[in-house]
Amino acid sequence: NDVETKAFLEYLCKHQSTTKFTQSLETAVYRNKNNQNWRQDYMTLAHDMYMVAKEAAEEAAKEAFEDGFSAGEERGISLGAHQKAVETAKSMILRNISIDIVAECTGLSPEEIEKL
Repeated sequence: NDVETKAFLEYLCKHQSTTKFTQSLETAVYRNKNNQNWRQDYMTLAHDMYMVAKEAAEEAAKEAFEDGFSAGEERGISLGAHQKAVETAKSMILRNISIDIVAECTGLSPEEIEKL
């Protein structure tokens, strides 16, 4: 219901200046668009902001890759250790070693060993 806010939003969306404020805003925009020093400062600022955002995005991507790599590496180590425990358990079972001892030596549960 705020007339000034509505006029400002219409100016932003439709480029229509219907109030004294939006008309002064339009004048300032026009004046600055045609000011070479201001345009150069604006473009420099825009470029600097782009470079900062680009560097931040690259750093975030690098961190995400490293986190993903570390998680994958940990998962691979865990799976490899489990597979080695299963192989060891199978070997111990073939030598008629009790399930309790196999479980104690491999870290596998007795239920998991029985399934082997």
